[in-house]
Amino acid sequence: YAGNEGSIDAFWENSGFVTDYLPKIFGAYVLFAEHRYFGESMPFGNNSYEVPNLKYLTTEQAMADYVVFLKYYKSEVLGCPDCAVIAFGGSYGGMLAGWLRMKFPNVIDGAIAASAPILLFEDVVPHDLFFQIVTWDFGNSTAAPNCANVIRKGFDILQSYINDASGNQYEHLNQVFNICKPLTSNAEITYLNDWLSDGYVSLAMVDYPYSANFLGPLPPNPVNFSCQAFIDMNSDDDSDDIIEALYKSSNVYYNYLNTS
Repeated sequence: YAGNEGSIDAFWENSGFVTDYLPKIFGAYVLFAEHRYFGESMPFGNNSYEVPNLKYLTTEQAMADYVVFLKYYKSEVLGCPDCAVIAFGGSYGGMLAGWLRMKFPNVIDGAIAASAPILLFEDVVPHDLFFQIVTWDFGNSTAAPNCANVIRKGFDILQSYINDASGNQYEHLNQVFNICKPLTSNAEITYLNDWLSDGYVSLAMVDYPYSANFLGPLPPNPVNFSCQAFIDMNSDDDSDDIIEALYKSSNVYYNYLNTS
């Protein structure tokens, strides 16, 4: 596993298909390598994030780490220097897996690059492509066909609140979202808007068909689960109803176990 931006333990715990299922079929070793500067892999200890030391935090350096490690492990530990290697990973880790195969075909025999945006760079694809895919995910919900449209309408309503100088909108939002520190300005509604957006993006990123705890405890198919809040709703429904449904829907990500 081409470790990405985080402690390697979390990726191991959420890669059951690879750790539990595939090794039994192929009789393979599964190795998870932690990305430099994350988890316990700090090249300069507590000083690793000091600016002069960050020059070694690059994808090229990370891939070189994995190549050196694989050569050593295959030869010195397994005694099998010619054994085939399949790199795998998801998101940034998937990008690394794909690039490892492209740049080091003498070491990596194949790659499984899941959700790997290897072309998601400026002037290569549309700048909003990621959010188009997030919208597509909610728009294809089997729980509520209008899910994406109603969520979009909810954000339109929040935007109208941001542009409303009366201040009458604060009480309603404070009540619906059970906000501990009441909203008192339109700028704070912007923060609420961004908070909701982050939740929906995260739901799309971890829309697994099984329960997972990668970004937080979530049910199987969390996008569908979230969209249940919009069953039988349309974008022309009452604004208050849409905002309340937005709260219930986002709670799947932020408070699925009802502990906060």
